[in-house]
Amino acid sequence: MRWTDLFRAYFREHTLASPQLETFDHFTHVTLPELLRSQQIVLREELVVAVIRFGNPRCLRPRDLGSCRPVFPSEAQTRGLSYDMDVEADAFVTLYDRESRRVIQHRRVRALHLFKCPVMVRSWQCNLTLHPEQEPASELGGYFIIEGKERALVTQERLHYNQVYTRPSKNKRYSFSAEVRSIKEGASYSVLTEVKLTQRGEEIVVANNYLLHDIPLLILILAWGLPAARVWDLVELRAPGGAAPRPDLVAILKKNVAPFEHLTQEAAFAFIAERTVNKMEGGRQRAYARHILDNDLFPHLGMLSDRQAHAAYLGRMASKLLLTYRGLRVENDRDHIANKRLEMSGHLIGNLLNSLWRKCVKNAEQVLMKRPSPADLGRPKDLLASALQR
Repeated sequence: MRWTDLFRAYFREHTLASPQLETFDHFTHVTLPELLRSQQIVLREELVVAVIRFGNPRCLRPRDLGSCRPVFPSEAQTRGLSYDMDVEADAFVTLYDRESRRVIQHRRVRALHLFKCPVMVRSWQCNLTLHPEQEPASELGGYFIIEGKERALVTQERLHYNQVYTRPSKNKRYSFSAEVRSIKEGASYSVLTEVKLTQRGEEIVVANNYLLHDIPLLILILAWGLPAARVWDLVELRAPGGAAPRPDLVAILKKNVAPFEHLTQEAAFAFIAERTVNKMEGGRQRAYARHILDNDLFPHLGMLSDRQAHAAYLGRMASKLLLTYRGLRVENDRDHIANKRLEMSGHLIGNLLNSLWRKCVKNAEQVLMKRPSPADLGRPKDLLASALQR
């Protein structure tokens, strides 16, 4: 099959707006319900704790506020309206006894209005899905209508997450760096971890968002409870197709192992705990440092992965760094399309809503705590609706 035949087959069933429409439909059917369920309001009093969770979300198609009849894109443009949908959900209010954790009361607030969200023209939530005759077939959609004007979200081109890229370092102190922007499934933030080699090729260090200073490679491996000798298994020093480790790479690694090979796990862990960005009091500092080691260096590996898996991944990063430094591996082309991902409308609006919903829930929690008795939800629907609208 020629590529022209492939394109014709695709556009017989799709349009140029189809990728945007598919991502927005994924947002309304998958991302939006997950976001609403991910946040909860916790109100603590002297005797009871009130927990408010959200579930069974519903997206109502665009409608006229007065008559509740469907509104179509052309009418929204003519009248200067925003083509949006009401998002509702059920709120589950549970009261616990603070000491025994026994459930005292459980209520369900049905159809609580949360917020409005723009609707993409020709998406599943658009009224044209049920009444296609209201607009000409040439209307492809893929855009929003805000106060009567057409608006579109520009697709963002970004590097892939969870992939290691090597390149010359922008910092004059270092020659090359291997970096990975790690993000776990369902998270709204990523963590940048870098393995860097100094200009003379003498020191390999690791940098992370949560570490104030660079940490030598071996100290991290020791802090994970692995002996210093394991570094030779974790860092591959053979050139592609080679049978034996390269002597020059072995010499570089020896220089990084020798100063710390007699360091204990406890001493390595204390070294890292002193260099975290946030400072805690007492034993909390050590717990915070342990959390960074286990969860915040490579979040995409998952919380169930053991420390040996983290050390193995770090070793592969160091191996790619050394091979690139010696010209035995080509540095990654960060501009190549294979290393890019496209964030379209559904993904972008999902990221925006995630931060706004978190802020909304936090503000609602503060408003409810200022009530004379936050846990006394005598009229829970009115109380929650008023708090969420602030």
